[in-house]
Amino acid sequence: MAVTNIFLLLAETKPSYNWTLNNEPFQDDEPLGHYFEIINSAIKQIKEKINDEVKDKLRDEIKRECLIGYYDENNARNFLECYKGDEKKYSINQLSFLRKIVYNNLENWRDDSKQSPDKEYKLFNKSTIKNHTFCEMSQRIVNIREINYALLNHYACSIDTDEIPVTIEGGATVKVFNLQTKNSGSLAKWLVNTIIQKRIFNLNPKHGENGRGNQPRQAVLECSKENAQDLLNTAIGGSGNKLFNYDKTHDKYIVFMDEKHNECEKSYHGYHVDLNSTDVPQSIKNRFDTKMCS
Repeated sequence: MAVTNIFLLLAETKPSYNWTLNNEPFQDDEPLGHYFEIINSAIKQIKEKINDEVKDKLRDEIKRECLIGYYDENNARNFLECYKGDEKKYSINQLSFLRKIVYNNLENWRDDSKQSPDKEYKLFNKSTIKNHTFCEMSQRIVNIREINYALLNHYACSIDTDEIPVTIEGGATVKVFNLQTKNSGSLAKWLVNTIIQKRIFNLNPKHGENGRGNQPRQAVLECSKENAQDLLNTAIGGSGNKLFNYDKTHDKYIVFMDEKHNECEKSYHGYHVDLNSTDVPQSIKNRFDTKMCS
């Protein structure tokens, strides 16, 4: 079973380091609610994407992906410190909301910490850090490299590079992938490139390209092969050897057929069908209807 570990980091009332962001912009009632909702949405997005892929991988007898989420109890308490003694000011009960979204979905890594207090951890081989999520992540990466790791940076850290290098004891340097919730594209890109087994789109001449060149009585591919690859990356599965997506540019569904050349590479060809086509199961249509209405 393959495993993916996500570590949530929150802004803080009293920033621990000069690159830690202050939660002051979220201390009013409405921004605070929005802050929590973004966390909830990010966690939900990751879980839903994993769940979609788990179904496909089980169907194709590929290793299942297991998602484990972590938070830092000290970091969460620091975030909430500014609200102590002033609960009546807010329509949101901060502690209960945080518990609902974070505590109930994630594990506190401090319950089973792997970092060593005797080792020196440095960011970019310059800034020394101690007793921090970055230390924990880097140590776990060194201990078990087969696991996928990523930081869920929720307006918590001013470092905006895609990868954050952490050096341990002047020796090994590992890179922590920096998923910034303010950049939904970063999250989607990481999910596609890291969690999901790479899918390859192959252009099949019988379906043509860009709405032309298909063979007689064969469905046509309305878009370019580059656009088809983008749609394949986020396609969802039903049963059998097909994946599906909704192409909003052409207002049609696109069907991807698994070519099953080998188990190390998932290659597909594809074609478009009308929205009323029976080539797309009703259960899949319902899922797209839900997404389009949400």
